[in-house]
Parts: sequence; structure tokens; C-alpha cells
Amino acid sequence: MRKSEMSTEQINNRSIIRNVLLNSGWVENENQRWFDEDGFVYYEASVYYNNIDMSISVNYKADKEVMYLSIGDRLNNGLDLVIKFDDNLDRLLKAVVSFQDIISSSNYKEHISKILKITPDVYTSVDEDGEELVRVLDNADNVNFNNGEK
Repeated sequence: MRKSEMSTEQINNRSIIRNVLLNSGWVENENQRWFDEDGFVYYEASVYYNNIDMSISVNYKADKEVMYLSIGDRLNNGLDLVIKFDDNLDRLLKAVVSFQDIISSSNYKEHISKILKITPDVYTSVDEDGEELVRVLDNADNVNFNNGEK
């Protein structure tokens, strides 16, 4: 989507995501410079963060009003979540920032459970193409790292 095609609300959501995460040490993907030049970008906001064990990325898809949260370890194991945030964007981002330095392959379900308390509309893909989504259960028991397919 191009900047000129976005609504005021979509631009505001993009700004909130960028401001909160960039101010918390996240890095913006290079292709985001095209957005400011009204070039086409697939994700209207795209940032990432690396802690000692994990790589985390957040991508915002304005036309779907969803945030993609990807979490992966150094062995390329990980998972991808699709989060419909509605009016909970600020709270969702605060939760992500709260665990950015401590999330690991051994405690990720605990942190996903925090997200589920903010919004129940959290999904994960169950097929290789990422097309078939299932809702994440309240305790995140149906969410597991894939093995080297992240």
C-alpha cells in the first residue's frame, strides 16, 4: 500500500507502532524509506529487535488492520502470529516491549498469554504457506515453535 492510499487512522496506527518500538530500541527495515516517498510497501510498518536469544519482528498490514509478530531463535526455529488489535494497539505494543529482552524459546508461551489477555484475536498458521490460520488458545498451548522453518 502507498502512503497516499491510507486513511488517517491507518497512518496514525503506523506512527504509534513506529514511535513506541523505535523508541524502545527496535530497528526499522530499510524498505520503509519507500513509504515516505509514497512508494509501494507490503507492510506499512516493519521493525525488528534482537535480544540475546531471539529475533522479534513486528509488521503492520494497514488494509487488514493486523499486526504480524514473528519470534525466532538463532537456529531458525520460531513462530508467526497474526494479531487483530482493534482499539488495543497501545496496550499490545507495551506488552511486546515488556518482554522484548526476556522472551526465549523456553518462555514464549507465557508472553503470548499476556497478549491474549489484551486481545483474544491472535492467530497462528498451521500450514507451510501461512494461509490457514487457527486461533491461539487462552493458555497458548496450541502454539509451538516450528523446527527450522521460520
